[in-house]
Amino acid sequence: MKLAGLSPFRLPGHYAVWRDGWVQLWLWDEQQRQRLAEAQQAASGCLCLPETLLQAPPAATPEPSVRLVSVQDGVDLQVWRAGVLRASVFQDGLPLSATAWQAVRGVPGVRLPERLEEEVPACLERPWASGASLVGRDWERWLPYGLAATLLAGSAFNLTQGAQWWWAERGLAGQQVALAQQVEPVLAARTRAMQAESEIQALLRLQDAPSQVELLRTVAGLLPEDSRLLSWRFRENALELLIQTSRADPRFFVQRLQEGGRFQDVRVEPSPRGDGLQLAMNIRQGE
Repeated sequence: MKLAGLSPFRLPGHYAVWRDGWVQLWLWDEQQRQRLAEAQQAASGCLCLPETLLQAPPAATPEPSVRLVSVQDGVDLQVWRAGVLRASVFQDGLPLSATAWQAVRGVPGVRLPERLEEEVPACLERPWASGASLVGRDWERWLPYGLAATLLAGSAFNLTQGAQWWWAERGLAGQQVALAQQVEPVLAARTRAMQAESEIQALLRLQDAPSQVELLRTVAGLLPEDSRLLSWRFRENALELLIQTSRADPRFFVQRLQEGGRFQDVRVEPSPRGDGLQLAMNIRQGE
C-alpha cells in the first residue's frame, strides 16, 4: 500500500503527524505546490507545512466535534476528537460541497450541527505538533501496515458480526422447527376432534329425523278422507306430495299441515298436468 494510492493527485505531496497512536496525514497536489513555489521564487527544498498546525486546536472532547475554519485561501472543514484531527477537507470557498459533507459523515460517531459558523483560530508561533518527516521517514515504512491492520480489523469486525447474525438466524430456525413439531400433534388432535364432533352432530340429526313411514302416517292423518296419494318425494328435510282430492282450497292444507303436524313452510299449488295438487313442505327440527 503506497501513499499515492490514497491521494487523488498524480504527484501527491504529504505531511504526517503522529499523535496518541493516530497518524494525521495531509495530502496535496505536489505539482501545483511546485508551480506556486516557482512563481513566488521560494527557496528550493523549503518545507511545506499544513496551515492547520499553526492554528490553535480546539479543546479536547471525548465526542467528535465539527468546526469550519477560515484559512488563507479558503475554508477547512474539520472533525476533532480527543485532541486528534480525525478529518480535514479544504475548499476554496463557501458553500461547502456535497463531497466535503460526505467525507465528514464518514467519521464514526460524528453528528453534524444544524448551523456551522466560520471560525478564525488564533495563530501560533510554532506548530502544535511535530511532523514525522522532521525526525526521519521510518513512519512511511510502517504506515501501510498500520492502514492495512485498520482495514483488516474492520473486515474482521464485519465478519464477526456476520457470523453472529448467521448463528442467531440458525438458532431461530431450529427453534421454529422444534416448535412446529411440538404444535403439529396438538393441531392434528384438534382437527380430529372437530371432525368427530361434526360426525356426531350429523348422527344426532339423523336420529332425531322422523322415518318416512312415520311421516307418511302423519300426513295421511291430516289430509282429507277422499285424498289419494299419487307421488311421494322426501329429500333431506323437505317433503313433496302429489295428491288427488276434491278439496281445492290451498288454505285448508296450509293450515291443517302447519298447525296439526310437524311441518312448516307449506306450499300448495295445482299440478301442471291437472291431475291433482302439489304440496311442498319442510320438516320442523327438534319435534
